Amino acid sequence: MKIDKKTINAAVFFFILYWLLAYVLVFKKKLIFAELTAVHIGIVIAGSIVLVLLSKILCPVFELVLKVTGKIGTLIFALITTIVYIFILTPIAFYKKLRGPVLLQHKFDKEKTSYFEEWESSPNLEKQY
Repeated sequence: MKIDKKTINAAVFFFILYWLLAYVLVFKKKLIFAELTAVHIGIVIAGSIVLVLLSKILCPVFELVLKVTGKIGTLIFALITTIVYIFILTPIAFYKKLRGPVLLQHKFDKEKTSYFEEWESSPNLEKQY
């Protein structure tokens, strides 16, 4: 029986999702069981094993989840970049326009022909720069 990468990814995704739900519902909040016993923990572990074994069947669900979350991620990225552009970059541009075009004040010495500085190599290799 050969297991492809898509099945492994689906198994890992649903295993992690299952354990996150188990942690929140069973271990953290104790919403399902009032007291945790070895039997209850065994049921949670058995559920995770069954979920891993059914990962081949759950591959289409995993692909659907990937497509939906990809679209949601694209939408969130577009919203965040739009908000940054409108509320951060646009006010900075307006402030720059009102204040003047020069953002950095350069003062050049007109008597110098160049600002290039010669570099001398150091004999010590640890202190080259």
